[in-house]
Amino acid sequence: MALLRLIDLTSSVRTTCQSGLRRKAPALIKKGIGHFLNWAAEDGGYKFLKYVPNIVVKAIDADMEEGDITRVMQRRMRALARMQRAFLRVDRDPDFWDVDEQRARDPTLSLGELLLARFTLEDEESASGEWRSVTDEGAPARIEDGTTSRPDIQGPSSGTDDELAGERKDELTDDAGDEAAASGEPLKATNNKHKNTDLLSSNDADTDLDATITATSSDTTQYRRPPPVVYGLFILRTSVFLLTVDAAKGETAYVSFHVDVHFMDRQQSVWNALTVAVAVCLARDELMARAADFEPADAVVESDPDA
Repeated sequence: MALLRLIDLTSSVRTTCQSGLRRKAPALIKKGIGHFLNWAAEDGGYKFLKYVPNIVVKAIDADMEEGDITRVMQRRMRALARMQRAFLRVDRDPDFWDVDEQRARDPTLSLGELLLARFTLEDEESASGEWRSVTDEGAPARIEDGTTSRPDIQGPSSGTDDELAGERKDELTDDAGDEAAASGEPLKATNNKHKNTDLLSSNDADTDLDATITATSSDTTQYRRPPPVVYGLFILRTSVFLLTVDAAKGETAYVSFHVDVHFMDRQQSVWNALTVAVAVCLARDELMARAADFEPADAVVESDPDA
């Protein structure tokens, strides 16, 4: 049922846009992916645990400059990886779970979202320490292969949604998968026109997870488990970009772009759903493997109006 809802999401997005409510499409996509994340947490048995998320879903402001959009994606991914490393440190900060400041700003966020907001603010590259977005100036950020401003975020176009979807669908070549394989990343995706989706899970399962390890040969920090690969689903207008970072490679790890899916393409509804579902399920499987690391979540105390 959860996968069927993801398949239907493409149709819902198209209907919303055709009704003149295009500005609501990102929120609709995020809500649909959120439902699937909730299913994954329940299916994985960690929904009611105090766990540290390894996947982020974020809607990007399409009015930002291309370089700023890329930097927002990079910064969120690096913050997510940094959060995993901080949690897995042998000498973990006793104040790791302290998110009172972030909760005061937005009490509607979940614990995982509050943690990510805190680690995003602690990003050393964020000189202004902004809460919601990044507007710092400079050259476009670099992703994976050293080229600038990637993924290729296109500005507004006069073409129709179907024309744009058709043109951009052809851009999903084997290059993304080849780059991921060359960099040693665990995730590879190719256009469904050419090959079947081939997403490989982390090699962490083949290692001794209980051993004390270091993230990199040059990093002397010790971890209780290998820091995992983290995933990002970034929503821009009616498209979703899939990115990953290997947290074990430290602050200098590449932010790898794999594929973008277009929810305005009516012929891609199954491809869109499977791409999102595989990424979410890989993240779920990793959390399931170390569910013993997490404590039960704090119970929510409900007031009795009749008391």
